Amino acid sequence: FSWFRQKRHGIRPVPFDEIAIPLEPTPAFGLVVYCQLESGARPSDAELVRYAEQWTQAHTIEPLRSGILDFLRRDLMNFFVHDRSVMPEPPDDVLRAYNPGETEERRFRNATHALVIGAPDLLIPPRIGLWSVIAAARGIAAALPSATIVDPEFPRLLPLAQLSQDLPEDGVIRVTDHILIPYSSDAATGLLWITTKGMARFGLPDIEIHDAPPNLAGSLMPVMNGLAQRLAQAATRLVLDNDPDEDTIDTLSLRSQFRFGVSDVQAAYEDPSTGTYGGSGDDNTTTIRLELRERGDGTLYIRLVPPHGLRADIGVWLNRMLSELMGSDLHIEAVESGDKAMTRAHETALAELPGVRSRFQVGFRSGEVLHIKHGFETADKGHEFMWVAVTHWDGDMLRGNIANDPQYRRDLQAGQTVTIREGDVFDWMIAHTDGRVEGAFTNDALRDYDGHPEDEGEGGA
Repeated sequence: FSWFRQKRHGIRPVPFDEIAIPLEPTPAFGLVVYCQLESGARPSDAELVRYAEQWTQAHTIEPLRSGILDFLRRDLMNFFVHDRSVMPEPPDDVLRAYNPGETEERRFRNATHALVIGAPDLLIPPRIGLWSVIAAARGIAAALPSATIVDPEFPRLLPLAQLSQDLPEDGVIRVTDHILIPYSSDAATGLLWITTKGMARFGLPDIEIHDAPPNLAGSLMPVMNGLAQRLAQAATRLVLDNDPDEDTIDTLSLRSQFRFGVSDVQAAYEDPSTGTYGGSGDDNTTTIRLELRERGDGTLYIRLVPPHGLRADIGVWLNRMLSELMGSDLHIEAVESGDKAMTRAHETALAELPGVRSRFQVGFRSGEVLHIKHGFETADKGHEFMWVAVTHWDGDMLRGNIANDPQYRRDLQAGQTVTIREGDVFDWMIAHTDGRVEGAFTNDALRDYDGHPEDEGEGGA
């Protein structure tokens, strides 16, 4: 019926294998400079332009320099100076979530005025509107007393070190430099919502993944960045291929399901100055699918979802996708059950487990993930020990997602949800965002194991 109605009214139907993504080909871009100004000492627009020009002369080279200077001199920039008291305050908890520097935060707290800098832009390289706003914000912040820059999109305090950084020669846009990928945990499920912030700068809705196992946050970041870069490049190509005087571009139509590869990830992390990437040369690929979703407030998101016909939990699919892209780092070791070092490691883990439970129920910091190791019984009455990323701990029952693919239990998969009794926990591990690991006592025992148990025993562990 929908197809018939569209055809009757002359609307081109979107095939089932396509996604129609709303596109804004002329996105606005803005930054805010917070500073201290004496009463009546507000700089004029001409002074602000001069600060921007001076910074551009010092920190850009041709051909980008001429483009920015021409943009500034054509009076295309908008400047608004407001008393701090009349400006809406960025949420304090959000500002702190992005780990602002001590000096940047102090300058922001002590600022008396906020100077809003904005300009129109086009999705056409070298994105002169975007680079002009960045140059103006840095030049003004460098010239005004105790100034610091806030990116209102997130919002985030930008590092003061940027005030002395040069812009890229050709104005090459690397999406990762202009977006962030925060994530949060669903209180009901313990699973993650991962989303980009800032894709509006590329005329597109933000991208999201729902219900990701908590241990996959770091692994999924390159995928999100690679997909963001690919979509931004597709939007730019569409605008370049159309005549702006004749065509109205408001939709980016793409195949909803396609092959996504390591080369897409490489494009997001490529060094614009050299065109090189530090990763391997292999271009492994996987199939992904996109859907357009609308939230209750009307905000549209592009959601990454499993391919058509795949009947698996989201966690299982995400693990499989990452394995296809990056390969498996499965590493299994066996230790005889009579080994004294392994027994001591297990006993230490159990002795400290009540304290770990208390910390988990109070709540870890964002990004910290609790794993427990459990021995899953095999057909020969042995056990295959695997890590489980914990999402819930109710009473003496823990629920989580298997963190690695099994070698013997073929009925289990990485990402699968399992429930474990607290009494059946063999070890625990807390992974921190800075790479530190607490616990994992049995891992230490495995590293020290030389293949000869201190005590003889039957069975394996």
